[in-house]
Amino acid sequence: MCCVDDRDASTRSPAVADLAARRRERRPPESMPQCLSETQLMSLRGAFERDKYPSKQLRASLASDLDLSSLVVRRWFQNQRARLRRTGHAHLLAEEAQVDSPGARS
Repeated sequence: MCCVDDRDASTRSPAVADLAARRRERRPPESMPQCLSETQLMSLRGAFERDKYPSKQLRASLASDLDLSSLVVRRWFQNQRARLRRTGHAHLLAEEAQVDSPGARS
């Protein structure tokens, strides 16, 4: 049996609709979508081009420079790496991981 209610919204009971509305209201403010300005995006994209796996210190520096929380910056980098994998460019992540690994340097 499926856990998803496959009935359309018009046939749902008011209790189910009310429960869904209460869940949306309880969403913590930090999990709300963050709209980034064009300058913030340009800075993040530039940092991503240089380093797909930035250190905690670099993420904190970016966050303070861009007036964002470090969580937003961390999630942005996670989402960009996921987008690369999803679009078939995972080889770019693998190449950078090999270059950055301690055993790869001579």
